[in-house]
Amino acid sequence: MELSDGHRLHSDRASSHLEVAIAVATTLYGIGSSAALATVIGLLFEVPLMLSLVRFGLHTCGYFPRNTKELEKMEGKKDE
Repeated sequence: MELSDGHRLHSDRASSHLEVAIAVATTLYGIGSSAALATVIGLLFEVPLMLSLVRFGLHTCGYFPRNTKELEKMEGKKDE
């Protein structure tokens, strides 16, 4: 996938790094260890949480001023 600025997005590389991290944790600590379990469950918990936070941020970005002029205008309305 190519982005608008000419850079390429390599999601397949990120996926293979995830698989390698899980394989290394399982190999080093064993299939029944807490570390291997935390590696797998942590990622399964973290990704949806981060996506939810991004979605929340995108839906609420209109509530926050983007520059100081808008902030000053909002503060001026409060004083009146």
